[in-house]
Amino acid sequence: RPKVFIVEDDRINRALLSKMLENYADVTLAVDGVETLNIIEQNFNKKIIFDIMLFDINLPAPLDGVRLQKEIKQKYPEYENIPFVAQTAYALEQDKEKLLEEGFDDYIAKPVDSKVLIHIINRRIKFVEKK
Repeated sequence: RPKVFIVEDDRINRALLSKMLENYADVTLAVDGVETLNIIEQNFNKKIIFDIMLFDINLPAPLDGVRLQKEIKQKYPEYENIPFVAQTAYALEQDKEKLLEEGFDDYIAKPVDSKVLIHIINRRIKFVEKK
């Protein structure tokens, strides 16, 4: 089972994403950037690296999703090849391109469709395994 890390500040969206993946993946949840960094550090100390990261880009200050993924990649080089997927309500082409330029590997539009989410996870994890 893939280890999926989800950062979502909205309680309902967090619960929905967790429910979508409960029979498919081992899900770890965080509500903001500070909690995310704490969880990643705790797991890193246990030699646990997540298979894929799914971040809401509109997280509360001080770390939005873009800054958070950059900080993780900078602090933990092991995450440089882990796929980061932006979760966003902004689904215009220029928004998607900007997220890819900012370091995300993929994106999924809100509201999230479970089949699309699982497809992205499968595609991105296979992509990493081939590297």
